[in-house]
Amino acid sequence: MASFEIIPLRCPSCGAVSSNPPRELSFGAELRCSHCQATSLLVINRNLVLAEALQKSGEQVCVACGQVVLKEARFCQQGHALVRACLSCEKEFPAHHQRCDFCGKLQVEVQLEAALRKVQALEGARLPEATLPVHGRSADQLWEEVRGLQQQMRDTARTTKIIKVVLLLLAMIPLFFKIYVQVLPLFIGWQLYKGVVRRKLASLGQQDALHRQAAAVAERNARVDLELSAVQAEVALLREQLA
Repeated sequence: MASFEIIPLRCPSCGAVSSNPPRELSFGAELRCSHCQATSLLVINRNLVLAEALQKSGEQVCVACGQVVLKEARFCQQGHALVRACLSCEKEFPAHHQRCDFCGKLQVEVQLEAALRKVQALEGARLPEATLPVHGRSADQLWEEVRGLQQQMRDTARTTKIIKVVLLLLAMIPLFFKIYVQVLPLFIGWQLYKGVVRRKLASLGQQDALHRQAAAVAERNARVDLELSAVQAEVALLREQLA
């Protein structure tokens, strides 16, 4: 078993061993010699000496860069924050403290609780793919199909214009010879064709609207998934800090 030797403290002024009991201080003790009445200090923690001296002078030290600043300062001259707001009670306390000096909440725990709530909210904000009018496709695939439907509608409109011009030219021939009866089949055929075109364009327009709606939801879900991944990574990091 190790042995220890207790050495009596001697007065730095007269060298006598003082019999007066020491007065405890935050950084050590204050000794008063019973012979010459000289006062000396026993320093146990030098950092506490500096902190107490700065407190008396109304200054503080930035823990990030070591600069001495005024006690009421919020930033040092290097731009480091000296105080921060509690994530729970919103009161300000020293920036290097991990636990709020007022409500006692550990800031990492408050961050973790907020991140878990955000994860739950994001998971609820994501729309199920089965509810989409067009599912089983990504947003890029849906927009590609929208462009295809738009091209079909343009092609149908262009073809309709060409057929209309052709029918008008064909109708000019019997009209030139004043054979009006032969114009009637052309007119009936044109009306039937217009009905088919209207139904086709209506169907293409409906498909286009459904694809656009599904693409918008798919893009929204993709953004939610991206944000959810970031928050889940933050949760994992905060849990590591608490472990």
